[in-house]
Amino acid sequence: MIRLILEKTGRPFTITPISIPALPASRVARYLDSNLFNIVAIHTDAQKERELRPIRYPVYRGLSGWRLLLIRSDAQSRFANIRTLPQLESLVAGMGNDWPDTLTLQDAGFTVQTAPHRDNLLKMLDHGRIDFFPRGIYEIWSELPSAEASGLVMEQTLALRYPTAFYFYVSRTNEELAQLLERGFEKAIADGSFQELFFRTYGEPILKANLADRRILKVPNKHLPPQTPLSDKRLWFSPGELSDAKVRNGRAAQVQK
Repeated sequence: MIRLILEKTGRPFTITPISIPALPASRVARYLDSNLFNIVAIHTDAQKERELRPIRYPVYRGLSGWRLLLIRSDAQSRFANIRTLPQLESLVAGMGNDWPDTLTLQDAGFTVQTAPHRDNLLKMLDHGRIDFFPRGIYEIWSELPSAEASGLVMEQTLALRYPTAFYFYVSRTNEELAQLLERGFEKAIADGSFQELFFRTYGEPILKANLADRRILKVPNKHLPPQTPLSDKRLWFSPGELSDAKVRNGRAAQVQK
């Protein structure tokens, strides 16, 4: 994505990946200010947007807020009868201790049990300590083989959707780079290459999710900053954009309504 949007600017550039462990927002700001690295992609929240300069174009088009559920293999009939968010909230969800989604679900009314790592949550689900484990549309397919080995399966009738965004961030002292990235994003969106890259990367897992056949339960996100450009429909994934044939050919597809 960085390469695509920088190419749209016509400016020469080089990209050097820097490997770092997970960092608190305050440390990210310090590293950006000291030029250890000058761009990072992270989940947004109000604190990060105060300390860093956000490039408010959601890199995954909000796809990280589309969730399918891992459940125990004998529980499908229980979930098939769920029609509303309060019904699902009566069950116990599992999430990571410090995942941003955890607060989103708790504030929406879910009972959430937490654990440090994904594997811990899979064991908790297998042992009946939680009822379901929400996973991203682009995450669940690689996890299913090991989950199925423990008697866990993907629930077939529901999907969760809540607004959320990963942005590129730069230092607040690097406004020139911020504006360059914003210009590149606008050009990539205008010519369709941003959407094409998105569908080429995530089209297959989205199609496999069969969203048209699921009840989509919308969850509010109280932690999303008010500046989030939710009204700009170009920036966010919608199932109505998909066309099976074109996505399967690795190309973007946008259906006019």
